Amino acid sequence: HGILPLPVPAVSCMLSMFAAPIKKINEEVGELSTPTGVALILGFLQQNISACNLKQNSPGMPTQLGRAEKERQQPQDIAIKNPQINHQIDQQINSEFFGFPENKNLRLIKLGHGAGAKQIPKRANIVRLFLLESMAHQEANMAHQEATVKTFSEELRQRYASKKDTLEKPSNPSGADALAHDGADALEHDEIIEIRSILDDASGEHLSLLMDILFGAGALDVSFQATIMKHSRPAITISILTKPEQAKSLGDTLLTHSPAIGYRYQKLQRRKLPRRIESLAYKGLRMLIKIVDLPGGSQRLKVENSSLKQAIAVFGLPAKEIEDAVIQAWHAK
Repeated sequence: HGILPLPVPAVSCMLSMFAAPIKKINEEVGELSTPTGVALILGFLQQNISACNLKQNSPGMPTQLGRAEKERQQPQDIAIKNPQINHQIDQQINSEFFGFPENKNLRLIKLGHGAGAKQIPKRANIVRLFLLESMAHQEANMAHQEATVKTFSEELRQRYASKKDTLEKPSNPSGADALAHDGADALEHDEIIEIRSILDDASGEHLSLLMDILFGAGALDVSFQATIMKHSRPAITISILTKPEQAKSLGDTLLTHSPAIGYRYQKLQRRKLPRRIESLAYKGLRMLIKIVDLPGGSQRLKVENSSLKQAIAVFGLPAKEIEDAVIQAWHAK
Protein backbone atom coordinates (compact mmCIF):
# COMPACT_ATOMS: atom_id res chain seq x y z
CA HIS A 1 0.00 0.00 0.00
CA GLY A 2 3.04 2.26 0.04
CA ILE A 3 3.53 5.16 2.45
CA LEU A 4 0.61 5.80 4.80
CA PRO A 5 -0.27 9.12 6.39
CA LEU A 6 0.00 9.46 10.17
CA PRO A 7 -1.88 8.56 12.18
CA VAL A 8 -2.56 5.41 10.16
CA PRO A 9 -6.20 4.60 9.28
CA ALA A 10 -6.69 2.08 12.13
CA VAL A 11 -5.47 4.56 14.74
CA SER A 12 -7.55 7.37 13.22
CA CYS A 13 -10.67 5.18 13.31
CA MET A 14 -10.18 4.28 17.00
CA LEU A 15 -9.49 7.89 17.99
CA SER A 16 -12.66 8.93 16.23
CA MET A 17 -14.77 6.21 17.87
CA PHE A 18 -13.65 7.26 21.35
CA ALA A 19 -13.41 11.01 20.64
CA ALA A 20 -9.91 10.76 22.10
CA PRO A 21 -7.75 13.90 22.15
CA ILE A 22 -4.63 13.93 20.00
CA LYS A 23 -1.60 16.16 19.67
CA LYS A 24 0.60 16.63 16.64
CA ILE A 25 4.37 16.72 17.06
CA ASN A 26 5.98 19.00 14.49
CA GLU A 27 9.01 16.79 14.00
CA GLU A 28 9.95 14.05 11.57
CA VAL A 29 9.73 11.17 14.07
CA GLY A 30 7.67 8.63 12.16
CA GLU A 31 4.89 6.59 13.75
CA LEU A 32 4.60 7.06 17.53
CA SER A 33 1.09 5.69 18.11
CA THR A 34 0.65 2.17 16.78
CA PRO A 35 -2.78 0.52 16.44
CA THR A 36 -1.88 -1.95 19.21
CA GLY A 37 -0.78 0.76 21.62
CA VAL A 38 -3.81 2.95 21.00
CA ALA A 39 -6.17 -0.05 21.31
CA LEU A 40 -4.65 -0.93 24.70
CA ILE A 41 -4.91 2.62 26.02
CA LEU A 42 -8.49 3.09 24.87
CA GLY A 43 -9.45 -0.37 26.12
CA PHE A 44 -8.09 0.40 29.60
CA LEU A 45 -9.88 3.74 29.46
CA GLN A 46 -13.18 2.12 28.57
CA GLN A 47 -12.89 -0.24 31.56
CA ASN A 48 -12.17 2.72 33.80
CA ILE A 49 -15.19 4.61 32.53
CA SER A 50 -17.44 1.59 33.07
CA ALA A 51 -16.13 1.14 36.62
CA CYS A 52 -16.46 4.78 37.56
CA ASN A 53 -19.79 5.20 35.71
CA LEU A 54 -18.76 8.82 35.21
CA LYS A 55 -20.24 9.62 38.65
CA GLN A 56 -17.39 11.87 39.73
CA ASN A 57 -15.98 14.86 37.92
CA SER A 58 -12.42 13.68 38.59
CA PRO A 59 -9.42 15.02 36.71
CA GLY A 60 -8.10 12.94 33.88
CA MET A 61 -9.15 11.32 30.67
CA PRO A 62 -12.75 10.18 31.44
CA THR A 63 -13.93 13.76 32.15
CA GLN A 64 -11.99 15.13 29.19
CA LEU A 65 -13.45 12.49 26.91
CA GLY A 66 -16.93 13.50 28.05
CA ARG A 67 -16.24 17.09 27.06
CA ALA A 68 -14.62 15.99 23.80
CA GLU A 69 -17.61 13.80 22.99
CA LYS A 70 -20.03 16.69 23.56
CA GLU A 71 -17.86 18.94 21.41
CA ARG A 72 -17.77 16.30 18.65
CA GLN A 73 -21.56 16.01 18.62
CA GLN A 74 -21.99 19.77 18.07
CA PRO A 75 -22.00 21.27 14.56
CA GLN A 76 -18.45 21.24 13.22
CA ASP A 77 -18.59 24.82 11.93
CA ILE A 78 -18.88 26.16 15.54
CA ALA A 79 -15.34 25.12 16.38
CA ILE A 80 -14.06 26.35 13.04
CA LYS A 81 -15.72 29.77 13.34
CA ASN A 82 -14.82 30.24 17.01
CA PRO A 83 -11.02 30.22 17.53
CA GLN A 84 -11.50 30.88 21.26
CA ILE A 85 -13.18 27.49 21.70
CA ASN A 86 -10.34 25.82 19.80
CA HIS A 87 -7.79 27.54 22.06
CA GLN A 88 -9.59 26.44 25.25
CA ILE A 89 -9.78 22.84 24.06
CA ASP A 90 -6.07 22.85 23.21
CA GLN A 91 -5.22 24.19 26.68
CA GLN A 92 -7.32 21.48 28.36
CA ILE A 93 -5.78 18.74 26.25
CA ASN A 94 -2.24 19.96 26.85
CA SER A 95 -2.73 20.32 30.62
CA GLU A 96 -4.64 17.11 31.30
CA PHE A 97 -3.23 14.68 28.74
CA PHE A 98 0.38 15.66 28.20
CA GLY A 99 1.40 16.56 31.74
CA PHE A 100 0.11 16.85 35.28
CA PRO A 101 -3.21 18.68 35.70
CA GLU A 102 -2.70 22.22 36.87
CA ASN A 103 -3.93 23.63 40.19
CA LYS A 104 -4.89 20.20 41.54
CA ASN A 105 -3.45 18.43 44.60
CA LEU A 106 -2.55 14.92 43.51
CA ARG A 107 -0.68 12.01 45.02
CA LEU A 108 1.44 9.66 42.89
CA ILE A 109 0.29 6.10 43.64
CA LYS A 110 2.19 4.06 41.07
CA LEU A 111 4.60 4.65 38.22
CA GLY A 112 5.10 2.53 35.12
CA HIS A 113 7.49 2.99 32.23
CA GLY A 114 8.68 1.14 29.14
CA ALA A 115 11.22 1.72 26.39
CA GLY A 116 10.90 0.94 22.68
CA ALA A 117 13.54 -0.33 20.28
CA LYS A 118 13.01 2.34 17.63
CA GLN A 119 15.67 5.05 17.44
CA ILE A 120 14.05 8.49 17.33
CA PRO A 121 16.39 11.47 16.73
CA LYS A 122 16.56 13.92 19.67
CA ARG A 123 13.82 12.06 21.54
CA ALA A 124 13.89 9.25 24.12
CA ASN A 125 11.63 6.38 23.03
CA ILE A 126 10.14 5.94 26.50
CA VAL A 127 6.54 5.87 27.68
CA ARG A 128 5.63 6.67 31.30
CA LEU A 129 2.32 6.01 33.02
CA PHE A 130 1.30 7.73 36.27
CA LEU A 131 -1.49 6.56 38.55
CA LEU A 132 -2.65 9.62 40.47
CA GLU A 133 -5.11 10.11 43.31
CA SER A 134 -6.82 13.29 44.28
CA MET A 135 -5.78 14.46 47.76
CA ALA A 136 -9.36 15.47 48.42
CA HIS A 137 -10.47 11.92 47.64
CA GLN A 138 -7.75 10.54 49.92
CA GLU A 139 -8.78 12.83 52.78
CA ALA A 140 -12.39 11.75 52.38
CA ASN A 141 -11.36 8.08 52.54
CA MET A 142 -9.29 8.69 55.68
CA ALA A 143 -12.17 10.53 57.35
CA HIS A 144 -14.50 7.63 56.51
CA GLN A 145 -12.03 5.09 57.93
CA GLU A 146 -11.58 7.08 61.13
CA ALA A 147 -15.35 7.31 61.56
CA THR A 148 -15.71 3.56 60.99
CA VAL A 149 -13.01 2.76 63.55
CA LYS A 150 -14.56 5.13 66.07
CA THR A 151 -17.99 3.58 65.63
CA PHE A 152 -16.60 0.05 65.95
CA SER A 153 -14.63 0.98 69.10
CA GLU A 154 -17.73 2.47 70.69
CA GLU A 155 -19.72 -0.67 69.90
CA LEU A 156 -17.03 -2.82 71.52
CA ARG A 157 -16.94 -0.60 74.61
CA GLN A 158 -20.71 -0.82 75.03
CA ARG A 159 -20.74 -4.55 74.34
CA TYR A 160 -18.24 -5.37 77.05
CA ALA A 161 -19.09 -2.66 79.59
CA SER A 162 -21.70 -4.89 81.21
CA LYS A 163 -19.26 -7.82 81.32
CA LYS A 164 -16.51 -6.16 83.33
CA ASP A 165 -16.79 -8.58 86.24
CA THR A 166 -16.69 -11.53 83.86
CA LEU A 167 -13.55 -10.25 82.18
CA GLU A 168 -11.80 -9.54 85.48
CA LYS A 169 -12.81 -12.89 86.98
CA PRO A 170 -12.76 -15.60 84.30
CA SER A 171 -15.41 -18.26 84.72
CA ASN A 172 -12.99 -20.91 83.44
CA PRO A 173 -9.88 -20.97 85.67
CA SER A 174 -6.74 -22.44 84.17
CA GLY A 175 -4.46 -25.22 85.36
CA ALA A 176 -5.29 -27.72 88.08
CA ASP A 177 -7.71 -25.29 89.78
CA ALA A 178 -9.87 -25.27 86.64
CA LEU A 179 -10.41 -29.01 86.91
CA ALA A 180 -10.99 -29.09 90.68
CA HIS A 181 -12.79 -25.78 91.29
CA ASP A 182 -16.09 -27.47 92.03
CA GLY A 183 -14.70 -29.70 94.76
CA ALA A 184 -11.97 -32.17 95.60
CA ASP A 185 -10.53 -34.00 92.60
CA ALA A 186 -9.74 -37.68 93.05
CA LEU A 187 -7.22 -37.60 90.23
CA GLU A 188 -3.56 -36.81 90.71
CA HIS A 189 -2.07 -33.45 89.72
CA ASP A 190 1.50 -32.42 89.12
CA GLU A 191 3.61 -30.00 87.08
CA ILE A 192 5.92 -31.08 84.31
CA ILE A 193 8.18 -29.39 81.75
CA GLU A 194 7.88 -29.97 78.01
CA ILE A 195 11.02 -29.49 75.90
CA ARG A 196 10.54 -29.14 72.14
CA SER A 197 12.95 -28.85 69.24
CA ILE A 198 12.78 -29.35 65.46
CA LEU A 199 15.50 -31.42 63.77
CA ASP A 200 15.92 -31.48 59.98
CA ASP A 201 19.35 -33.12 59.80
CA ALA A 202 19.04 -36.22 61.99
CA SER A 203 18.74 -39.71 60.51
CA GLY A 204 16.29 -42.34 61.69
CA GLU A 205 19.08 -44.34 63.32
CA HIS A 206 20.29 -41.32 65.28
CA LEU A 207 16.74 -40.46 66.40
CA SER A 208 16.26 -44.00 67.74
CA LEU A 209 19.51 -43.76 69.71
CA LEU A 210 18.55 -40.28 70.94
CA MET A 211 15.25 -41.55 72.34
CA ASP A 212 17.05 -44.30 74.28
CA ILE A 213 19.56 -41.78 75.65
CA LEU A 214 16.83 -39.37 76.78
CA PHE A 215 14.86 -42.11 78.53
CA GLY A 216 18.06 -43.23 80.18
CA ALA A 217 18.64 -39.65 81.39
CA GLY A 218 15.27 -39.60 83.19
CA ALA A 219 12.73 -38.36 80.62
CA LEU A 220 9.14 -39.18 81.49
CA ASP A 221 8.21 -39.44 77.81
CA VAL A 222 9.78 -38.80 74.42
CA SER A 223 7.87 -38.52 71.14
CA PHE A 224 8.66 -37.67 67.52
CA GLN A 225 6.30 -36.00 65.03
CA ALA A 226 6.90 -35.40 61.33
CA THR A 227 6.60 -31.77 60.21
CA ILE A 228 7.59 -29.36 57.43
CA MET A 229 9.80 -26.44 58.44
CA LYS A 230 11.27 -23.42 56.66
CA HIS A 231 12.49 -23.79 53.08
CA SER A 232 9.93 -26.65 52.77
CA ARG A 233 12.32 -29.08 54.44
CA PRO A 234 10.91 -32.28 56.03
CA ALA A 235 11.82 -32.42 59.70
CA ILE A 236 11.04 -34.09 63.02
CA THR A 237 9.60 -32.28 66.05
CA ILE A 238 10.92 -33.89 69.23
CA SER A 239 8.92 -33.49 72.44
CA ILE A 240 10.37 -34.41 75.83
CA LEU A 241 8.37 -34.51 79.08
CA THR A 242 10.33 -34.23 82.28
CA LYS A 243 10.09 -33.29 85.94
CA PRO A 244 11.01 -29.65 86.60
CA GLU A 245 14.17 -30.55 88.51
CA GLN A 246 15.49 -32.56 85.53
CA ALA A 247 14.62 -30.08 82.80
CA LYS A 248 18.05 -28.45 82.54
CA SER A 249 20.00 -31.71 82.50
CA LEU A 250 17.69 -33.22 79.86
CA GLY A 251 17.99 -30.05 77.77
CA ASP A 252 21.77 -30.36 77.93
CA THR A 253 21.48 -34.03 76.94
CA LEU A 254 19.39 -33.06 73.90
CA LEU A 255 21.94 -30.46 72.80
CA THR A 256 24.84 -32.86 73.33
CA HIS A 257 23.46 -35.93 71.56
CA SER A 258 21.50 -34.35 68.69
CA PRO A 259 22.08 -31.73 65.96
CA ALA A 260 19.77 -29.29 67.83
CA ILE A 261 21.25 -25.84 68.51
CA GLY A 262 18.43 -24.79 70.83
CA TYR A 263 15.06 -25.78 72.22
CA ARG A 264 11.84 -24.34 73.63
CA TYR A 265 10.33 -25.30 76.96
CA GLN A 266 7.16 -24.61 78.89
CA LYS A 267 5.49 -25.56 82.15
CA LEU A 268 2.44 -27.81 81.89
CA GLN A 269 -0.20 -28.82 84.41
CA ARG A 270 -0.90 -32.52 84.32
CA ARG A 271 -3.95 -34.44 85.56
CA LYS A 272 -3.53 -38.19 85.62
CA LEU A 273 -5.32 -41.33 86.74
CA PRO A 274 -4.03 -43.20 89.82
CA ARG A 275 -2.22 -46.38 88.76
CA ARG A 276 -0.25 -49.23 90.30
CA ILE A 277 1.62 -52.36 89.22
CA GLU A 278 0.67 -55.83 90.52
CA SER A 279 2.11 -59.25 89.65
CA LEU A 280 0.36 -62.50 88.82
CA ALA A 281 1.71 -66.03 88.35
CA TYR A 282 0.60 -67.37 84.96
CA LYS A 283 1.72 -70.85 83.86
CA GLY A 284 4.92 -70.52 85.79
CA LEU A 285 5.73 -66.98 84.64
CA ARG A 286 5.56 -63.81 86.73
CA MET A 287 3.36 -61.39 84.79
CA LEU A 288 3.23 -57.65 85.63
CA ILE A 289 -0.17 -55.96 85.28
CA LYS A 290 -0.83 -52.18 85.29
CA ILE A 291 -4.08 -51.30 87.07
CA VAL A 292 -5.60 -47.85 86.45
CA ASP A 293 -8.43 -46.45 88.61
CA LEU A 294 -11.00 -44.65 86.45
CA PRO A 295 -13.02 -41.58 87.64
CA GLY A 296 -16.23 -43.62 87.88
CA GLY A 297 -14.70 -46.20 90.23
CA SER A 298 -14.02 -48.95 87.69
CA GLN A 299 -10.59 -50.19 86.71
CA ARG A 300 -8.63 -50.69 83.51
CA LEU A 301 -6.04 -53.48 83.31
CA LYS A 302 -3.14 -53.87 80.95
CA VAL A 303 -0.32 -56.42 80.89
CA GLU A 304 3.10 -54.77 80.81
CA ASN A 305 4.91 -55.06 77.52
CA SER A 306 7.98 -56.67 79.05
CA SER A 307 5.85 -59.50 80.46
CA LEU A 308 4.08 -59.99 77.14
CA LYS A 309 7.39 -60.34 75.32
CA GLN A 310 8.51 -62.99 77.80
CA ALA A 311 5.26 -64.97 77.47
CA ILE A 312 5.29 -64.82 73.65
CA ALA A 313 8.84 -66.21 73.62
CA VAL A 314 7.86 -69.08 75.92
CA PHE A 315 4.41 -70.05 74.60
CA GLY A 316 4.56 -68.77 71.00
CA LEU A 317 1.00 -67.43 71.23
CA PRO A 318 -0.36 -64.06 69.93
CA ALA A 319 -0.04 -61.11 72.31
CA LYS A 320 -3.83 -60.50 72.43
CA GLU A 321 -4.55 -64.11 73.40
CA ILE A 322 -1.96 -64.05 76.19
CA GLU A 323 -3.15 -60.68 77.55
CA ASP A 324 -6.81 -61.75 77.61
CA ALA A 325 -5.91 -64.95 79.48
CA VAL A 326 -3.77 -63.10 82.04
CA ILE A 327 -6.46 -60.49 82.76
CA GLN A 328 -9.11 -63.21 83.06
CA ALA A 329 -6.87 -65.01 85.57
CA TRP A 330 -6.38 -61.82 87.56
CA HIS A 331 -10.17 -61.29 87.84
CA ALA A 332 -10.65 -64.91 88.90
CA LYS A 333 -8.10 -64.87 91.70
